[in-house]
Amino acid sequence: LASFDRRWKRELHLMKPNSPLTGINFSGLWAYDTICALARAAEKILPPTNPSFVKPNTSESRIDFASLGASRIGSRLRDELRNTRFKGLSGEFNLINRQLESSVFEIINVIGNGRVVGYWTPEKGISQNLGPNYKNGLKQIIWPGDSTTTPTGWAIPSLKIGVPVKLGFPEFVEQRKNGNKTTYTGFSIDVFSAVLETLDKDLGFKVLHDFIGFEDEIGLMDGSYDDLLLQIKNKKFDAVVGDTTIVANRTNYVDFTLPYSESGWTMLVLAKGDNRKNMWIFLKPWTWDLWLTVGTSCIFITIVIWVMEHNTENTEFRGSYRRQLAMILMFPFYAFVIPQRELVVRDCSRFVLVVWLWLAFILMQSYTASLSSILTVDKLEPTFDNLERLRTKDHFIGFQRGCFVGNLLEKQFNFSRSQLKSYGTIQ
Repeated sequence: LASFDRRWKRELHLMKPNSPLTGINFSGLWAYDTICALARAAEKILPPTNPSFVKPNTSESRIDFASLGASRIGSRLRDELRNTRFKGLSGEFNLINRQLESSVFEIINVIGNGRVVGYWTPEKGISQNLGPNYKNGLKQIIWPGDSTTTPTGWAIPSLKIGVPVKLGFPEFVEQRKNGNKTTYTGFSIDVFSAVLETLDKDLGFKVLHDFIGFEDEIGLMDGSYDDLLLQIKNKKFDAVVGDTTIVANRTNYVDFTLPYSESGWTMLVLAKGDNRKNMWIFLKPWTWDLWLTVGTSCIFITIVIWVMEHNTENTEFRGSYRRQLAMILMFPFYAFVIPQRELVVRDCSRFVLVVWLWLAFILMQSYTASLSSILTVDKLEPTFDNLERLRTKDHFIGFQRGCFVGNLLEKQFNFSRSQLKSYGTIQ
C-alpha cells in the first residue's frame, strides 16, 4: 500500500505539477481493486473468445444509450468476475451474492507503535480475536502514561449534525417545529439513527448528537447544498445528514459515506397524446409487413386448394373466371364460418385447410392480445427527449432549490441562467 501511494503521488505530480500531492482515499483503493478484478477476469477469457458486440434493436428507442451493443462474452466475464478472489489494496476482494464481502477492521490502541486490541466484523461486531476462541469486547487498553485505568473527567461533546431545511420534498428530511422544540424526520434521519444505534451497542456508550437546521433568520435554507457541506470544512458542523448527492467537486472538502439510495437526476416533461386511438386502430396491432404476409398467405393457400379442387365434383371452384376470382378472395373468410366438408372434397385439400385454420387461430390470438393492449395501456412518449432541444428552443427548466442541477445545466450544458427556475415544492 505504501509503494502504491508513492507511485500515485509520483504520477500525480507528473500530470499536474502545480497541484498539491494528496494521497488516494479509500474509495480510490476500492476503484483500483475493482479494475484489477475486472482485468483478472478478462485475462481468463481473452483472447480465445471473439470479443464482438451484438447491436440491439433501437428502432423504437429515442435515447443514445440504447444503441450501445451487448458483448457476446458478457456472461462469461460476469461468471469469471464472481469467481475472482485476491488480496487487494483495500483488503480481501471476494464477491458473495454479487456483493463485495465486508472487510474486517482492526481496532488499534494508539500507544507507542500501536497494538491491535480487537476486531470488528459485520457478523460478530467487536471481538478480541477472529479465531475459534471468540471472545467479546476488547483487550486491555493502555492509556497515555502506561496506565490501564480508564481516565475520568473526559466528556465527549455532542456531535453537531447539519440538516437541510426545505419547504417541500419531505420524504428524506423534514423539519417540524412545536413551540421551542424542533424535531427532524425522514428517510435520511432514520438511516442515520439506525447506524448510531448499532454503533452505540458496539462501543458500549451513547454517541451524543444534536440536529441543527441549516436555515436563515426567516426559517429558509441558508444557501445551497454546496454551502451546507462547506460548513463541515469550516468546522461549524461535524457531519451533514440529508439528501445530499455525491458529486465530484464536493469530494474535495468532505468525505461521503456509502450511498444508501440510488443517485442520479431525471428529466420530467409532458407526454405526447396517444395518436394511435383513431378509426384505423384495428390496423395497429400488426405491422404493414405482417399484414402483407398474412394477406399473401391467404391468397396462396386459396390458390393451392383451388388447384386441387378445380378438377373435382366441387362446383364452388368452377364457373366463370369472375366467380372463381371472387371465390379465391373470399375463401379465407368462408373457411371460418362454413364447415370444411362443405367447402372441399378431397382429403388433401382438407389437410391443407386444417393447417391453415390452425395458423389462423394463432394469428387471431396474437392480434386480439395486441389490440387489447393498445386499447387499455397508454403509450406515453415525451415531448422532449434530450437537453439539446430544450436549450436551443429556450424552454424554461425547473429544478429543486439548492441542488447541484442548476450549476450543472449552466456550466456543463451551457444553459442560460434565465432559462433555469428553482422551486422549493413540487406544486
